[in-house]
Amino acid sequence: VGKAPAASLPHALRWYNQIASYVAGERQNWPQGASPLSAGGKPTAPAPAAKDDDDDDVDLFGSGDEE
Repeated sequence: VGKAPAASLPHALRWYNQIASYVAGERQNWPQGASPLSAGGKPTAPAPAAKDDDDDDVDLFGSGDEE
């Protein structure tokens, strides 16, 4: 980004001001290039299937109709 975004873009302007607050020495320590989204964490196994709880016996609304 070459210049500060317009004031009509407050979130982008806040980000720009935050990044601009770092001195050149601090910026040199930043990783170069964009990292893919998958680089953020380890792959995990799928969650186990949920136990089939039979909650049909709970009548939350107090209706007298039986199923």
